[in-house]
Amino acid sequence: MDPEAREGAGRPVRQDLARKVLGGRLELKDALDDPSGFRALTDGLSGMRESWRSMSPQDRQAVRTEVEEKAAEKEAEGGR
Repeated sequence: MDPEAREGAGRPVRQDLARKVLGGRLELKDALDDPSGFRALTDGLSGMRESWRSMSPQDRQAVRTEVEEKAAEKEAEGGR
């Protein structure tokens, strides 16, 4: 299955998992212990991993810089 089809197929599972975790009905550690929860989370991350790997070193550095700047701004605001 190609990555885009896998991403689309797993989206409802990830959304349901997110609702349960965010709603307090399921702890993240329990989701990771469940094979379907683990698969849903790691399949979603694989697309991000492939996107990262396909970026140029300059683009990766730009992303790192942006994240660091946002973290510094948030810390300056008191972590809100």
